[in-house]
Amino acid sequence: MPVQRVELGDGRTWTVVGPDYLPVVPVEESLEFLSVGRNASPHTLRSYAASLSAWWEYLEVAGLAWD
Repeated sequence: MPVQRVELGDGRTWTVVGPDYLPVVPVEESLEFLSVGRNASPHTLRSYAASLSAWWEYLEVAGLAWD
């Protein structure tokens, strides 16, 4: 799963995109919570996005549901 940089008018954030090139919704929700709810820095968001991307890819390869 690629980690994608998103440029916003007031800064930068990160997301994880799936094979359909759309954001992975559960990952996006987690990153949004960190961004808005915890006021995390872009560097923190990038780190979490990379880790969540690896986790999501593992779940897909193992055939496991995220929940």
